[in-house]
Amino acid sequence: MKKIAIEEHISTPEFMALRYTTPRGKARPFPLNPDEVKRLNPIICDGGELRLKVMDACEVERCVLMSGSIGFDYIDDLNEGISETKKFNDYLANEVIAVHPDRYQAFATLPMQCGEAAAAELRRCMKLQGFIGAVVSGSPRPGLYLDDSEYEPLWQAAEDTGAFLYIHPAETPLDAMTLYRGFDCLNGSTWSWGSDTATYVLRLVFGGIFDRHPEAKLIMGHMGEMLPFVFRRIDERWKVSPMDSKNKLLPSAYFLKNIYITVSGNASGPALRCAIEEMGADRILFAVDYPFESMETFCNFIDQVEISQEAREQICWKNALRLFPPK
Repeated sequence: MKKIAIEEHISTPEFMALRYTTPRGKARPFPLNPDEVKRLNPIICDGGELRLKVMDACEVERCVLMSGSIGFDYIDDLNEGISETKKFNDYLANEVIAVHPDRYQAFATLPMQCGEAAAAELRRCMKLQGFIGAVVSGSPRPGLYLDDSEYEPLWQAAEDTGAFLYIHPAETPLDAMTLYRGFDCLNGSTWSWGSDTATYVLRLVFGGIFDRHPEAKLIMGHMGEMLPFVFRRIDERWKVSPMDSKNKLLPSAYFLKNIYITVSGNASGPALRCAIEEMGADRILFAVDYPFESMETFCNFIDQVEISQEAREQICWKNALRLFPPK
């Protein structure tokens, strides 16, 4: 079955180096073993024929590309952040999307060192061919999250332009890493990225972001970072929690109104069926997390998993075509 995959990573050697050369990047352990890093680097930096061959073999008609967490958020200097993110977005627009406009779209990367600068770059990129929104790490600066007033201009820009914000995991903040001390296997995509990102999204819900910006649209990967499994518990315990939250609706209601999820990195039939039951197939999108995950494995999974054919078509391509058709 044809597919549109919307969390597929891309970089260049220059941008990958930011993770290893910036002071904050050097201070964070990279949560992959050296052999996996060696395997990934040439694949993630391919913006052309190799990626297209894999897509063709797997019936993936279109990929929405993103930088993911490759170093931009480790840049402290605002001017450098603006320069580097603009350079990367222009690379995607001019050297990748423009070459294959029928095969690629993209999420922009933003200079999250400043909310106003991030908003300005989002507005700029939404005027370029192929961009449908932006990817943002859950903790773009130490101790600062997307619910902070610093990023109100970004939420307003997203509403104004119809941009989708894709919240992507990033390394656990340094002051919280004591929880994982002695257990590097828990830090990263094994556990901490998912649990941290789920918490970042709940901060947006409880912080009233979607009440202040009712047209804002957020996407979460990895089957919703475990959240669909606990909607009922969150709703019920919120009712008796200290009422310092600013949300006007039940927490789960925002996942039926403002938030979409993808199947990236989580090829689990039971998890997908739970997500469909809790959110509906119309709010779930296909994604792989390529090249961190195998495109062949995930395409075989979605082709064969025990769900209705109607749900399969919605997830594989109909939802993406409805939400962000090619221009």
